[in-house]
Amino acid sequence: ITLTPPANPTHGDLSCNALLIAAKALGSHRATALDAVKIRISSHPEVLKIEIVGPGFINIRLKKEFLTAALSEAFGATAARAGVDLAGLAADSAVDLAAASLGR
Repeated sequence: ITLTPPANPTHGDLSCNALLIAAKALGSHRATALDAVKIRISSHPEVLKIEIVGPGFINIRLKKEFLTAALSEAFGATAARAGVDLAGLAADSAVDLAAASLGR
């Protein structure tokens, strides 16, 4: 079972093959399991949308607020360890994460 970013970003933020792996074991109970999984994942406050496609792939789109908060928290902790003060940055500042390594 894998949980990864999908190859095509229009499919969501995360993609999982759990139902594909479990399809044979589920047999005739597959539709019930699909509904249960969809309801369970959709109930998480971080999840914006869940889509089950094909023979059992789960595509998950997360809420922007969750992603923004998680990235801000992670970047803020990294900046604090590096001694960088983020207090003066504007709320709409952009961060280029594709730049050369800062450790070099």
